[in-house]
Amino acid sequence: MERRASHESLREWTTRRPAALALLGYLLLAAALLGRTWLGGNLNGRLVGVGGDPWGFVWFLAWLPHALGHGHSPLFTTLLMAPQGANLLNSTSILLPSLLLWPITAGFGPVVSYDVLALIALAASAWAAYFALRRITPHRSSAWAGGAVYGFGGYMAGQATAHVNLLIAVFPPVAAMLVDDLRRSRSPVRTGAALGACSAAQVFVNEEILATTAILLALALGLAAWMLRPARPTVVRYVQGGAAAATVFGILAGPALIYQLAGPEHVSGLLVSSGKYVNDLAGFVVPNRVQWLSTAGSRQLTDGFSGFDGEYGSYLGVALIALLVWAGYRLRRRALPVGLLLLVAAVFSLGPHLRVWGHDTGIFLPWIIPNHLPLLENVVPSRFNLYVWLAVGALLALLIDDLRCRPLLGRKSLGWAVCAIALIPAVPALTPSRVLNVPAAVGSASEFRALAPGARTVLITPFLNGQFAMYAQARAGFAYRIPDGSVFVPGSGGPAYGLRHGPILYALAALDGVASTRAGRTRADSLCVRRLTRRDTLSTQCRSLYLVALRALRVDAVVVCDYGPRWRVRRYLAFFTALLGASRRTVNASVFSGLRRF
Repeated sequence: MERRASHESLREWTTRRPAALALLGYLLLAAALLGRTWLGGNLNGRLVGVGGDPWGFVWFLAWLPHALGHGHSPLFTTLLMAPQGANLLNSTSILLPSLLLWPITAGFGPVVSYDVLALIALAASAWAAYFALRRITPHRSSAWAGGAVYGFGGYMAGQATAHVNLLIAVFPPVAAMLVDDLRRSRSPVRTGAALGACSAAQVFVNEEILATTAILLALALGLAAWMLRPARPTVVRYVQGGAAAATVFGILAGPALIYQLAGPEHVSGLLVSSGKYVNDLAGFVVPNRVQWLSTAGSRQLTDGFSGFDGEYGSYLGVALIALLVWAGYRLRRRALPVGLLLLVAAVFSLGPHLRVWGHDTGIFLPWIIPNHLPLLENVVPSRFNLYVWLAVGALLALLIDDLRCRPLLGRKSLGWAVCAIALIPAVPALTPSRVLNVPAAVGSASEFRALAPGARTVLITPFLNGQFAMYAQARAGFAYRIPDGSVFVPGSGGPAYGLRHGPILYALAALDGVASTRAGRTRADSLCVRRLTRRDTLSTQCRSLYLVALRALRVDAVVVCDYGPRWRVRRYLAFFTALLGASRRTVNASVFSGLRRF
């Protein structure tokens, strides 16, 4: 009797609380995908993903509580890109997630907060898709499966390795539901206001997803108006809702957008190289690094395509593509809107020119038009993969529903098995994680003050883009300023990222053996870079050039961390020793202080 009662209680709970059960399932899937982080130990120092981008997001999660707690503006700081500072709205500042996760950041630190954000982002995105798909399917299990495909498909698996701001993909399904509500709700003005509020919130998460969602929704509404010829009352409802959305959006997000576009240290123009992050046509059928069943050969091949790990979200696989084609044929008109979304998003993801097997064919594609429009010029085409996977999840949900009514060869299980088999090649691999050990010289406020007393601005090397310096600064409780950072600021030859254009940037790039921008280079800069490239002795002229540049940045200390190849560390130590004299050796770092005497 007790066992039957417990079973009945569980059945009643799952019947009455299906949405909560769906969320629980997504949380378990997210925890499994991020298992290397949560089960890898050292949670206070272990980050989801690889590369330097997560280090910058840790800084942003720590910055907003610090700024508000000390009475500073969260939109601008001189702690980065010192001494001028940086307008944080130019970059991926994730202000809203940072605010919501403030309690976790305060209690457990920004690293744990970042890992929690990645977990929640995966589950919440899938959950939002679940609610959207419930609009087109009467069966919760079909909607759950479609939400899982969206929330854990190739796009999300790829972004989980680097870009937590793009992992928060709740907005597209929510926006689709609100636009759908405009035609059915009693108050289109209220629904439009809700859409405007959600759009304004998205500004403080990621503006790119807001822009691409708006583009696809506008195309969908235009196509629907052309095909269906809606009645006048329906058009009026959409106009009223759109006006309410624009009004609320302008009130809530307008001041921030004005500050971003016209405030101090604002940037304009091209930030991302055209055609750099686009899908390769072969990427839809060749598995890459984020797939569980990828091979060494396929990974080597896709590494030659444009983009990098965080943008690897295009792979569908031959089996899944065949299943989607069959679903379109089987469902006919029911699949038409979703199929068009998939095709449009896939074509946009290819960028302005068609690339096949790593080669630019020169064939123009539709994205060539928005690629040259203001603001849209900085949209990364490969991120339309998000909508490809949303369409894939919707088509699969519709197909599973149809297989309930019209079983394949008279067996429901056979159709579901076909769907499962087609999805197996697209199953993502576990998201990698890493522990980043920061030398106490820059990761501890007390240690830094002891090694460089009185120093306020420190140049942390051997890192060019400022991401490690941001991470160390956050771990040290913002005890010092840095002259760099993974943010965009205006430069002499256009927007600068990592470090402002100048002699120090050119010198560090030469020490790293990589090419740097020539924007703002003088003849003296070029001469000194050539000497560094040839590893010649630092001349008096070059030494004077670099000392003046350090003074202009108000750098009081330089720290060379023992990170990366030994030859690289030795080159940095030799350069700064010749420039500044002897360093003070500490654990995993060498500190050059007292720069004010030069």
